[in-house]
Amino acid sequence: MSELRWHPFLEQWVITATHRQDRTFLPPADYCPLCPTRPGGFPTEVPEPTYDIVVFENKFPSLQAAPPEPAVAATSLSPVEPAKGVCEVVVYSPRHEDALASMPLERIQHLARVWKDRYLELGARDFVRYVFIFENRGEAVGVTLHHPHGQIYAFPFIPPLIEKELAATRRFHAENGRCLMCASLAEEIRDGRRIVLEGERFVAWVPFHARWPYEVTLASRAHQISMEEWNAADMEDLAAVLKGLLQKYDALFAKPFPYIMVVHQAPTDGEDHRHAHLHFDFYTPQRAPDRLKFLAGVESGAGNFINDKLAEESAAELRRVGPASVAAVRAADEAGRERAPAGIGSGTGHDPAAPRAASSMADVLRTLFGPGSTAVTAFAPGRVNLIGEHTDYNEGFVLPMAIEDGIEMAARSRAGREIRAHAVDLGETVAFSLEQPIRPDPTHPWSNYVRGVLWALGRAGVALGGMDLAFGGTLPRGAGLSSSAALQVATALAAR
Repeated sequence: MSELRWHPFLEQWVITATHRQDRTFLPPADYCPLCPTRPGGFPTEVPEPTYDIVVFENKFPSLQAAPPEPAVAATSLSPVEPAKGVCEVVVYSPRHEDALASMPLERIQHLARVWKDRYLELGARDFVRYVFIFENRGEAVGVTLHHPHGQIYAFPFIPPLIEKELAATRRFHAENGRCLMCASLAEEIRDGRRIVLEGERFVAWVPFHARWPYEVTLASRAHQISMEEWNAADMEDLAAVLKGLLQKYDALFAKPFPYIMVVHQAPTDGEDHRHAHLHFDFYTPQRAPDRLKFLAGVESGAGNFINDKLAEESAAELRRVGPASVAAVRAADEAGRERAPAGIGSGTGHDPAAPRAASSMADVLRTLFGPGSTAVTAFAPGRVNLIGEHTDYNEGFVLPMAIEDGIEMAARSRAGREIRAHAVDLGETVAFSLEQPIRPDPTHPWSNYVRGVLWALGRAGVALGGMDLAFGGTLPRGAGLSSSAALQVATALAAR
């Protein structure tokens, strides 16, 4: 049962949707309803063995195109209406372990085209006044399915927060003859302290008035009121800035970063909204590696946010981690495509013609982390065991043979004791300090081979300092070709 109940004190609609109590809650990966339906496997919401991007109506919708009549009678103080609207799920990838931060830029561009298509199609329906696109990531924000996906709500009204924002931009435009977001972005660019990442067409920054610890706004330099105005170049640049920002988030505390990503743009009610400016907002509850921001008494009861972080400090922290520029994002993506589908990446095979020169990793290193000391390069081959398997663990006889494919790595020293490592094929970056005990990272399992080698070298008395590492290769994961061993050997060679 779902219905709209009017809140007369706040003058806004509350959606009551009791059936959502029964929705799937954190299922194991083998029973994920958003994965493809494998032959002979668990039937999912997607009855296909694979897919690119999938959009379907939510099985547990808050809003419905043909909603039931309300179960209670309305009064003058308590109006109630059917919860008319549309709720859609957008599944980004068939890979359960994917995330926007690790997807190829081409897939993110395709996703942007899907967003635009859904905005236009849903917005054309006569009962839809606002198309709201968003993504929840991480259990900290209430995610119940880990498979990479977002959602779209087509509202029969303009949501209150967006309505208030539109009123402010309308008033500013009437008084000043220009767009409030355009003016704010110009001021941020002039100041520079809160800029996180700049593309040719889109910019990401921590707003001066940030309410969340690492809140970011991402908007177009040009005045665009909605996705309807996007062209191919817009979506290409958006993909690079968006991916770079999310990689910075994940690198900040060396683990997947929870966020709520929302898109604010012009309503679809047929009115004049020339004052609106399309933008993405990221609400981020993680304020420290082990601490969350909660909406407690003041935020929930008084409506005022208290932020424990200065916007300037948050922006500086984000600039220091992850890709140094949008060019670095594109370079890493290109390097990943040249090796795709390579070992540390997809695990679905390799391209025999993929470039093998370790110097290419040095180029990635410079692009990702900026100029620095001369890089040391290393190559470690994979292997097959001609005789014996696993018996070497207990001093048995094994005859291994090296193969042509392997892991390429570039490393360089850096000031301090921080290690930054980038897996080209995954598009992921981790950072950890040698000042702290080296512990496994369950969210980036590939990094544990790097961590383990450095831990062992430290125990053996090798003096280690800060390093930047970048690696990629042509060894499929889990194929018995020792991709993990090659990564460990390459790390040891580079670290010496």
